[in-house]
Amino acid sequence: MSRQGGSVLLPQRVTSNTAVRLGRSFPLPVGFKGAAEFSEDGAYRWWLSRTWDERKPWLITIATNPSSAGAAVDDGTIRVLEGLAARAGFGQLKMLNAYALVSTERRALQEAQDPIGERTDDLIRATLAGTTTRDGVLCAWGAITPARHQALRSMVFGAAACRARAYCLGTLHSGYPRHPLRTKLQLLPYA
Repeated sequence: MSRQGGSVLLPQRVTSNTAVRLGRSFPLPVGFKGAAEFSEDGAYRWWLSRTWDERKPWLITIATNPSSAGAAVDDGTIRVLEGLAARAGFGQLKMLNAYALVSTERRALQEAQDPIGERTDDLIRATLAGTTTRDGVLCAWGAITPARHQALRSMVFGAAACRARAYCLGTLHSGYPRHPLRTKLQLLPYA
């Protein structure tokens, strides 16, 4: 931990490579509040949130799929996103995923009968509808199926109710937004 921000210790500046070295999971930074909702059987994580300064806006992130993070435990991706969000002036992070199936293996997504999960799209739409012009939406789902990419783009850009500005961390050759563990950590406009 480093850099004191009020009564909250912000995570050290974590790079993508550092996050991987940190291990699979670790406790929340001091002063952070965490929450998450999982399916009854724990197979799907519907959403995860972190708050370190309630006075500041939200960074809503849509990434690929959940790994080992929960209400009181971070994984490498969440730790990277907490630091990125704090440095960009956000005080809260809400994590949503293209696929809600909890897995550390990409192959499991390809083999699963329903990797998206029945509540995922409704939760994404509802979250985006609740945004303000101060909030941001980080599109970071990486290389996923073309149909899923188009569905997510239409939720982010087709929703008249989404008032937040869209960001990415760069794009792949396909135009899909990069995942945070596979790129430089700089918010860029995404259209």
